[in-house]
Amino acid sequence: MIFTGMGLKRFLRKYYAFSRREQRGILVLLALIIVSWILTLVIENRRQAIDIKFIEGELLTFAKPEEEFSSFGKSVREENKTQDIKVPAELFQFDPNTLEAEGWKRLGLPDRTIKAILAYRKAGGRFRKPEDLSRIYTLAPEDYQRIAPYVAIMNAEPLRRDSMLPGNRRKAEFVAPAIPVVELNSADTTLLQALPGIGPVFARRIWKYGQRLGGYYQPEQLLEVYGMDAARLDKIKTFIIVDTLKIKKIDVNQASFKDLLRHPYLEYYMVKALADYRQKHHGIREISELRMLPLMYDELYFKLRPYLSINPDYLPSQ
Repeated sequence: MIFTGMGLKRFLRKYYAFSRREQRGILVLLALIIVSWILTLVIENRRQAIDIKFIEGELLTFAKPEEEFSSFGKSVREENKTQDIKVPAELFQFDPNTLEAEGWKRLGLPDRTIKAILAYRKAGGRFRKPEDLSRIYTLAPEDYQRIAPYVAIMNAEPLRRDSMLPGNRRKAEFVAPAIPVVELNSADTTLLQALPGIGPVFARRIWKYGQRLGGYYQPEQLLEVYGMDAARLDKIKTFIIVDTLKIKKIDVNQASFKDLLRHPYLEYYMVKALADYRQKHHGIREISELRMLPLMYDELYFKLRPYLSINPDYLPSQ
């Protein structure tokens, strides 16, 4: 259909024009939307101002700090995101029971969180394990995850209430326990927790991965443990030794397909190639023969080499 100028004008007026009543209704609706939006902004700003005043004023003067932080903290942690400007973070080993405000700032925590921690301690609160820090409701989850590995609590005994009385300025004295030298292939999870920055979760991961490998042959293999990074490894590397004689080796001629597949460094395609080669050549007589396997590359070969062996008493006959 082709419209002339007048025809198009009549068409638009007939099907798209609003009556006066409809125009008034649209204007009223727009006015209500704008008023609602303005009221929402005003109420939200006022609520945030009240929340901040309440948090910084009343919550920091509690009588039972551990109960207040555990019950109330979980419900407001997500609502009260801190807007404080953070300084560049510096990670180091620290005791949350003795660290002063400057130290918390070096860790990159905002002022509001620092005030909450110091008020908690002043009221008699005590951190007995790294997880206790998560009860500080103003501590953002990402900040907790970042600093928790560096917590080193020197003494889990609670502070005496009378030491907090005015006029008693004496601070509790702590003696840091000596860090033992740990042999990775014989250490249990308890001994691993003596390393700086290694808690129960990491200790279990390190031990469990060592069991799957058959033992460690160098400390750098800890970087293969889930969650381990170079910074954490540098903190504990000077306290680690490795006894390679404790590595449990796999006899490439006697191990079953399933036994080979259990090792973290061996994937299905490589185990299949090894098994085929072993059958075709009536056994493997030198570990270096594995370099001829399809898809075997140097990095994988040298990672596997410490875990493989050949028992001369059980070499297959030609």
